[in-house]
Amino acid sequence: MSSKHTPGPWAYQEDSDAYTHIVRGPNNRFICQLNQSTSAEIEANARLIAAAPELLEACQTFAEWLRREEGVGDLEAPWRGKRDTPEGEAAWREWYYENLRLCGLAQEQARAAIAKATGAIGAQQRTQPSNHPPCPGCFDTECNGECMENL
Repeated sequence: MSSKHTPGPWAYQEDSDAYTHIVRGPNNRFICQLNQSTSAEIEANARLIAAAPELLEACQTFAEWLRREEGVGDLEAPWRGKRDTPEGEAAWREWYYENLRLCGLAQEQARAAIAKATGAIGAQQRTQPSNHPPCPGCFDTECNGECMENL
């Protein structure tokens, strides 16, 4: 999905004086400046604006996961009516693990964006999502299904 806004990441300019609340993008590009005030609400608004690209990314990932989940009943699904064949089972597993990955990624992106928006972590400390889908048995991203081998 393409967008016309300045690409992220954006950051709240921490080294501004107490009256200036500035949000900058890549290469120190100016995004916006909020009212000159010492108000905690104005600073919180600036932090929320700075997190906008990450919040959008998390919403887009969640929307893709939801689109795939809603398509489970799709009659065109590659495993529909073939789940009892090796090919059908492989297609279903591919879909399933990709959905687990997307779900986990959306959760991690949302948590990181919320932390950034609320000031819980700085822009440079944003956590990186795991590249591994969670295990279907224990939901741990580091397990890789090992917990299910002896079932």
